[in-house]
Amino acid sequence: MEIPTSGGVLFMPKLPTNSAKKRPSTVQMWLTKDKLWLIKTTHKLPEVKELAYPNPVPRAEAENILMGYSSNFRMSSTTISEQTIGMLNRGMSTVRPGMNGKLQITEGGVVFLQPNEY
Repeated sequence: MEIPTSGGVLFMPKLPTNSAKKRPSTVQMWLTKDKLWLIKTTHKLPEVKELAYPNPVPRAEAENILMGYSSNFRMSSTTISEQTIGMLNRGMSTVRPGMNGKLQITEGGVVFLQPNEY
């Protein structure tokens, strides 16, 4: 897995969601060259927690961390370029084909997918 310079990789498991909620809940992971965060989206604002950075960081390590939050899921990941991060920092909307939501960035620079409302 190649982590782009000044970019990162967003890991997103596909989780079953209670349809009584306004939007799907997610557990995601944002990985850069030197930082690792866990993101939970259950409401409009995400919960973000920085994790210890395992070195080296193989894809399997990120998947194992997320597996602790849901043992029955399919993992997907997407590489986020420096250009995309620049767009997010300028407040531009970023939608990718096949994703049910928009990429967003926190004030601390953590990229996450905010799922669309039902």
